[in-house]
Amino acid sequence: MKERVITGVVLAVALIPLLFVGEVFFYGALGILVLIGAAEMFFMIHKDEVRSRIRFTVHLLTTFILYGLVLSLYLGVIEQVFVLLFLFLMVLGFLLSAVFSESINMASIGKVFVSVWYVAIAFAAIGMVRSHGVAVLGYMLILSMVTDMFAYFIGIKFGKHRLAPTISPKKSVEGAVGGTIVAVLIASIYAYYMGIFGADQSLFVLFTIFIIGGVFVSVMAQLGDLVASKFKREHGIKDFSQLFPGHGGVMDRFDSSVFAAVALMIVIMISEVL
Repeated sequence: MKERVITGVVLAVALIPLLFVGEVFFYGALGILVLIGAAEMFFMIHKDEVRSRIRFTVHLLTTFILYGLVLSLYLGVIEQVFVLLFLFLMVLGFLLSAVFSESINMASIGKVFVSVWYVAIAFAAIGMVRSHGVAVLGYMLILSMVTDMFAYFIGIKFGKHRLAPTISPKKSVEGAVGGTIVAVLIASIYAYYMGIFGADQSLFVLFTIFIIGGVFVSVMAQLGDLVASKFKREHGIKDFSQLFPGHGGVMDRFDSSVFAAVALMIVIMISEVL
């Protein structure tokens, strides 16, 4: 517990300032996390296999480039054709490697695809959220972190029905629902006073976005945690890595936030057409 607390304080001191740096520096910091997350996923899916340097390098570069292309496309820096071309070459390259290499099968290719998309798209979504301002990023973090915090405490106090007993035995339905309710209330108050989603929206539209959108983001944050737990359980590991003592690796720390970011981007894009 002492090690976990110390690491948590160090992480907070290191990561909180990143919320307020310029967008370019923020995207660069995310890029570093993408590389670390990609490495964690690579070692997880190849846990019991021979791990060549070439495969490792290709895995990291593919994930990093996809992250950069998707984020750049959203920011309007590049055209769609570049993303489509890269996706075509990525799919073709992986399939050809399976065809002409006896040591690579289609099952392993499928795992690589999932891991690349899982890391690249998720962190690109965090970058997209940041492009809408620090306040919006704060809104996402509140929904993600408060949900996790109160789901834990409410689950300990009132939890009776297991949410996903084979994946995460300690999580309860009561904790999940309670965490979502508290998180949505706190995040909605924050969003209203920070003017998130536009002051020109009617109260009905704002209420709909805050409640329905907030619940969606909160639920997706919890789903992200369960997905990460499923990954780890199926591959027989406790944490993605030991980068942060007591806290695991990058994908352990951002498992909820990355899903929350994707969900919030969906909410933002819907709110822009209302």
